[in-house]
Amino acid sequence: MNPKIVFASIVLLPILLVACGDQDVSKAKNPAVPIIDCETNSVQDKLLKNLASKFIEEGAKGYSTSELKELLAVKESLPLVKSANKDYSKCSAQVTIKYPPNLAENVGKFFLTESAYVAFKNDLEDRYGVVAGAGMHAQLMDAVADGPFGVVPFAPDPASISKHRKTIEKNLGALIQEQLDVAVSYELNIGTDPNGKPFEQLKWQINKREALDINVVLLSLNGLL
Repeated sequence: MNPKIVFASIVLLPILLVACGDQDVSKAKNPAVPIIDCETNSVQDKLLKNLASKFIEEGAKGYSTSELKELLAVKESLPLVKSANKDYSKCSAQVTIKYPPNLAENVGKFFLTESAYVAFKNDLEDRYGVVAGAGMHAQLMDAVADGPFGVVPFAPDPASISKHRKTIEKNLGALIQEQLDVAVSYELNIGTDPNGKPFEQLKWQINKREALDINVVLLSLNGLL
């Protein structure tokens, strides 16, 4: 081998390695802003925190925001819009609430006897106020009044409530399994502020008010139990 070629290889190799090392350090000092969109886990986590706050604002009792957030999960997420320059995205999602498997059975115990039913209604009014307590009872009865397992009077006679208990329990169980997911739409804007700092702006809305209302009631009952 030509000695000049060997010498050139020996000299150039360290130089190339140093150049590569400098390039990596440069990236570390100036990291690119990570690409996020409405399907990113951190964005969905922020969405769930906002929803937990909304449930509490609407009247869900017995939880802190962090405690309630742990009961929420994004079940399905569907991207609707993603901009070409990746600074805007919009998704729809189904958010599920992780209720205990025996919630319907435990709520059914409130309807076991006339005295249990009357005590249940009084307890709601004592804990949450007359108007809010009566409203929670009305929303619960409206939700279970006409279900797959039969019809229940919207304002049942306390003296005959026990004969409706099984229907209430089964209708509520079916509701929890099939109809309590909360449909939401949300959008994310990302970019930099005038000072060059990255920012995220999350906007969201619940698509059906009914899903919010019944979950507020059931969350409060779950907290009561």
